[in-house]
Amino acid sequence: MVTACAGLLAATVDAADPGTRAWHYGPCDPGGFAAMGVAETLLHTGTSPSASGWRGSRPPT
Repeated sequence: MVTACAGLLAATVDAADPGTRAWHYGPCDPGGFAAMGVAETLLHTGTSPSASGWRGSRPPT
C-alpha cells in the first residue's frame, strides 16, 4: 500500500508546475503537498487495513 501511494504521490508532484498551489488546511507548493502526502500515508497506513476489515498480522511497531 505504501509503495502504491508513494508512486501516485510522486507522479502527482512531478506533473505539477512549481507555481501550482494545492489546498490542505492552507495553500502549499508541490514540495509541501508531497510532505503532507508522506505524513498522511504513514499515519493512515496502520488504520486503513483495520478499517476495511482486514484481520491479518501487522508488522511490529
